Amino acid sequence: MLYFLSIQNNYHQVELALFKDSHILTSLAISKIDASSQLMLTIKSLLAEHHLSFKDLSFIAANQGPGPFTTLRVVIATVNGISFATRIPLIGVDGLDVFLNEYKDTQYPVTVALLNAFNQDAYFGIDTFGTREKGCKNSEQLLRELHAQHGNQQIRFIGSGVSTFKEQLTSIFGAQAGSKILIPIPLPDQCSVKALGLHALENWKTHKNLTYQLLPLYLKSQVIKTTHSL
Repeated sequence: MLYFLSIQNNYHQVELALFKDSHILTSLAISKIDASSQLMLTIKSLLAEHHLSFKDLSFIAANQGPGPFTTLRVVIATVNGISFATRIPLIGVDGLDVFLNEYKDTQYPVTVALLNAFNQDAYFGIDTFGTREKGCKNSEQLLRELHAQHGNQQIRFIGSGVSTFKEQLTSIFGAQAGSKILIPIPLPDQCSVKALGLHALENWKTHKNLTYQLLPLYLKSQVIKTTHSL
């Protein structure tokens, strides 16, 4: 029997899920405004509700980003503090990778996950026929490059950044927007706390990415290209 916490942060809230093996026992969310003062208290309350303490946890999984700086910093500082005090292992998760995996669909050969990096920048993850590219660029530059590279293919856009950059999307793709852009309804804004936890569980089983201190993934001025056989 294995218990662990999964912590996901987005642009509005911090989500927590307590897992027993691969099943969620309970989950809840707190506003990002309250995260700095309430996150630790909420974690303790969540454990107490199931008559557990930190010593009962095998590990804690957390989204390392990319994402909004302040909320990301609060989550990572909190889990690092817990790990330092209790020696509970941490598993950091790349939120863009899990997001693209969770919503992977072979019907759509090109899927782009967009998140707001502020100051006219976008965090992005592009999944194209099993090849994955992630990074951060000026949003207009990124969308123009996508239009040029995949002008003959339909591109599926997911992520909370789609709403932020919707006017640019419509402007850059122009008359083709209706046929070349697919925006799902409802629009997935980020990976779920469940998908994040299950991804971390697979890492735990293979003793992969275990650590006692996490660092944030900002991806600013960085592009990473990888090839996946997913």
